[in-house]
This record gives sequence, C-alpha cells and structure tokens, in this order.
Amino acid sequence: MGIPTSVGGRWLWPQKGDYIEPTVARIDRFFDDQLNDQQETAVKDIVSPGHRVPYLISGPPGTGKTKTIVEAVLQIVQDRKARVLLCAPSNAAADTLTRRLRARLTPSQLFRLNSDKRTFAEVPQTILQYCHVDNDKFGLPPIIDLMKFQVVVTTCLDAAILAKAQITNHDIQEAREHYEAILGKGTGPSPLYWTHLLIDEAAQASEPETLVPMEVVFPTPYRSSSGTLTVSPEPTVVLCGDIKQRESSPSCTLHALIISRPSHSLTTCS
Repeated sequence: MGIPTSVGGRWLWPQKGDYIEPTVARIDRFFDDQLNDQQETAVKDIVSPGHRVPYLISGPPGTGKTKTIVEAVLQIVQDRKARVLLCAPSNAAADTLTRRLRARLTPSQLFRLNSDKRTFAEVPQTILQYCHVDNDKFGLPPIIDLMKFQVVVTTCLDAAILAKAQITNHDIQEAREHYEAILGKGTGPSPLYWTHLLIDEAAQASEPETLVPMEVVFPTPYRSSSGTLTVSPEPTVVLCGDIKQRESSPSCTLHALIISRPSHSLTTCS
C-alpha cells in the first residue's frame, strides 16, 4: 500500500515522542447522563482532533468501557462528515454495540455489517433493520448507499469485507486522485473517508485481527508540490479493553501501547 513507516510505526509501536497533546474538544451535552468524570474525560479526548497514536481505554469488567465508546461515537457523528468504523472481536460484542447505538441512531445512519456466512438465527431481531440482506444472505449494500452511513459496525475480521470491496481510505483516495487528474484539479490530500476507528474488547483480539480494520482506515500518502511524501490528515484510532484479560497471551498491539504511551494519556474508566 506504500504507507510511510512513520504512520504504521506510530500506530503499532508508539514512542513517547510520538504523542502530541490534542486540543481538547468542547462537548455541550452528553447523551448518557450517567457517565462519571473519567468516562467524560475519555470521550472528550477521543473526540478531540490531532491524535498521532492510538488512544487506549483500559479497565476491568463492569467499569463502563463500552458505554464510553458508545458515547464517543454519538459525539463524533455530530459532525456529519465523520465516518466511524466500529469493531469488536466477536459478533456478540458487535451486536451489543449496535443495540446500544440504535437508541440514538437511525437505520440511515448506522449499518451492521455481517458476513454472508452468518445465519439469520444468529442475529438479534432488534438489529435486523440495521443489516443489509441480498438474495437471502447478509452482505454489503450498493457502494453509493454504503457511503451514506456514518457508523459501520462489524467484527475485526469481517472488516476485510470492506477492504475486498475497496471501501478503504487508500482506495477512495486513489479514486479521487484518478478523477482529479482527469479533470485537472486537486493539489493536496483529499479529506479522509474513514475518520475514526474504534475497537471495543480489543484485549480479546489477536494482533492480526486488529490489523484488519486498521488497514481499512490507513491514510494514503501523497506527494506534495515539493516532492515530499507525506500523510495528512490521519484518522483517530481508539482501542478499548481490559489488558489483564490477556495476561497469558497479550495482544502485541496493546502491549506496545501500554509500555509506550504517556501515562496521562491512558484512561481507566471506573
């Protein structure tokens, strides 16, 4: 894909020098009025622009990590240009995220992407209207319809469906550059399509699993007028989970984040 190593390096093996304190976003109203101070802080941090390394939310079971992720998504989509890829390692966890979001998002905003191998009996009735069915199988809607959704929820592995359909930041940027070249327009990077990637229960995923949705949102390098290869802008990446769930076989991605991120940027929900 030709991604500059600085981007992949900062995402997978971030160093303290890679972290830049973002400008904290202002939130006038939280949808969930039961959030505590730490959870509200995490939401503000996630919504704030300018993240150069993944943002990590860590905490034991029952501390409200998923509700924090859900609130963050609802705040992000207040910007109608935002596009969120929301993933989890399992279908059950992805279904839970969809159920929680459906209270605030309509079927025109939220899409639950399922593999065509998944049966109807496995999918909760309450979220079927957020899925696409074609020829009695789950699948992708037409691309023009898919790109209207602000939030796409799927498993980490099923995010590969988007890559196969060429609905990645890289593919969309290449298509834009192709048509701009034909029309004689364009002098810099196009706006990102996928602006945010959030992975819930990330500690339960293996490193290869987390790389699948990361590939979907990776930004594409472009060559500036001076000939310099650079990437701008970059999507926000958020990993959420309990790091102690994988003590015997930890995700390399989470391990790298834990040892490398500044302590003040690690949020524990309690």
